Amino acid sequence: MQVWSCDFRENTGEGRLARLFIKNLSKNFSNYINVISPDCNYKIINGKIIKKIKKRRINYESLYYKYVFPFVGCIYSWYYLLKGINFLYLNYLPLWNFLIFIILAPNTNIGPITGAINFEKKFKEILIKFLYKISKPILMLRFKKIIFSTNNLKGLFKGSIKNLQFNYILKYVESKNKRKIKKSIDVIIYYRTHSNKNNKFIIELVKKLTKKKIKIACVGDKIKNLNVINFGLVSHKRCEDIIKRSKIGINSSDNFYSLFMLDCINNNTNVLCDKNSISEKTNFKTKVLISDYKNINSTSRLIYNFVKRK
Repeated sequence: MQVWSCDFRENTGEGRLARLFIKNLSKNFSNYINVISPDCNYKIINGKIIKKIKKRRINYESLYYKYVFPFVGCIYSWYYLLKGINFLYLNYLPLWNFLIFIILAPNTNIGPITGAINFEKKFKEILIKFLYKISKPILMLRFKKIIFSTNNLKGLFKGSIKNLQFNYILKYVESKNKRKIKKSIDVIIYYRTHSNKNNKFIIELVKKLTKKKIKIACVGDKIKNLNVINFGLVSHKRCEDIIKRSKIGINSSDNFYSLFMLDCINNNTNVLCDKNSISEKTNFKTKVLISDYKNINSTSRLIYNFVKRK
């Protein structure tokens, strides 16, 4: 099988979801799976990467790799169709990008579909949800099996008779809890300067907490606050090490079952989530604290009181 991935890195959300999907999928194949990504090509068999071929250093933030490269994968889908080779378009697959669903060749398999339901700006919310409605009938018509990374979009597909699977991301949860270690960091934040993220809330929350002498660590993009320990974009292993040493993580409001949230669960760290991001009952009541991110004062008090009790 040939696989196209716009992001297969081990330290990004898209890349880690892609790796989770392919490693699980490869266990059902006797032959290896070949993954084509911007900076490396991979050969994977039985859940393990057996060969990694580096190609070149990539600026993933460039216009080409953000907006053009995904459509190059569509061209590859037609190439492999003509050659009679099984092809999987793994990512980038947000539900709003209906053009990809239209252009992909017939019989193309697709990876987990992503999509947010909470948006900071009202205009963007209206536009994205309009694009969702365009994509839905295209998906239902063109693809036999549709997998969603979370249950964010479940409400859009009520009554559908297609083979739909939601919350694929929960396969990431580990069955065995890791050993608890001493917590030396109060709060851990995974911060990305993305338009879907409620960054205004995070920045204001950080200001309030640092004034109360709460020790905050940040991974990902840097938060411009001298009282925050910025680790930058680190490896997943390093990120987990920081999470283990933290008392509580702050989840983003756009996605309840984020990989960061599940990393906190896997590493015995409590996590705060926005009540507006929850669409159904959660299985992690003992580890999850719920707050209304629209009320920043009550949220900061909740975090402060929790940290001081630990």
